[in-house]
Amino acid sequence: MLDETMTLADGRKQAFDIYGDPAGAPLFIFHGLPSCRKIGVPFHDVAVERRVAVVCPERPGVGLSDYQPRRRIVDYPKDIAALADHLGWKRFTVLGISGGGPYAAAVAHNLPDRVIRAGIASGIGELSNVSAFAEMIPANRLPLRILHSSHVVSYALAVVSELVYTTRLADSFFHRMAATMPPGDAKILADGPFMEFLKEEIRESFRQGPRGFATEQLLVVLPWQFLLEDVRVPVIFWHGDQDHNAPYSLAQKMARAVPGGRLIVWSGGGHLASIEHVPEILDELFPVPARA
Repeated sequence: MLDETMTLADGRKQAFDIYGDPAGAPLFIFHGLPSCRKIGVPFHDVAVERRVAVVCPERPGVGLSDYQPRRRIVDYPKDIAALADHLGWKRFTVLGISGGGPYAAAVAHNLPDRVIRAGIASGIGELSNVSAFAEMIPANRLPLRILHSSHVVSYALAVVSELVYTTRLADSFFHRMAATMPPGDAKILADGPFMEFLKEEIRESFRQGPRGFATEQLLVVLPWQFLLEDVRVPVIFWHGDQDHNAPYSLAQKMARAVPGGRLIVWSGGGHLASIEHVPEILDELFPVPARA
C-alpha cells in the first residue's frame, strides 16, 4: 500500500507506505536523511515471511508530507500517535535507521505505554557537540560543521544537497563518496539495482524542494530536548564498527545511556550494513513467541 496519507489535527497531511503483511505485528520504520517512505522496500519480503506490518511515515516536508514550521524532534511522537490511531494500532514497535534514530528514541521516550520495544540501526547520535564530527566522512562532516557554526545557512546547504542528489551530479557524487567509505559500504553502493533504488528514494525525499531537508539537517546538530537516560522502553542498537557516517562511538554512548540498552555490533560493517541484516533486525524486534 503505497503513497497513503492521513490528515493530522493541525490540518497537515502525513504520508506513509505500508510494506510486509498488513495484518502482521505493527512496526513503524523512521527513515534517515535524505530519505523517505520508500525506506521500507528492502524490508518487504522478509516482513511478509515474518508476518510484520511495516509502516514507513515521512516526516514533515519530506516526500508527500506537508511541511511543519518550527518543529522539533520531540514534536514528532504526536504525529506517530495520531498515525497509530488512524491505523488502529494500540501498541507497536519502532525502528529508526540512520537519521531516523533520534525520532525512534523520541517516540519511545514520549509514548512508553504504546511502544513495545525500539530499535536503532546505524543511528546518528546527538551532534550538538562538534567533536563528534571528527569521525565522519567529509561529505557529512563539512556541512554539519558549517551548520553547527551558523544555523541560518541550513536552507542554502539544503539547496546544494538537492542539486547534488537529484541531478546528473548524483552519479559522480556517490562514486566519490564510495571511495571514502569502508569496504562494506563501497560493496553495497557498487550494486547497480540498489544504487538506482537509493537515488530514487533520495529524489523522492526532495519532491517538495529543499525546505524539509533544511529542517532535518538543522535538527541533527541541535539538542534533542530529552534524555536517553529517561527512556523506559527496551532499546536494541545495531551498528557497524566501521561506520563513518554515523560514528560508532556515538552508538556506544547511546547504548550505555539507555537503561538496559543493548548494542549489537556488526564487525566490519559500515553505515549501510542494515541492508544486509534485515532478517536479524526483524527477528530481534519480533521474537518468535511474539509473532506466533
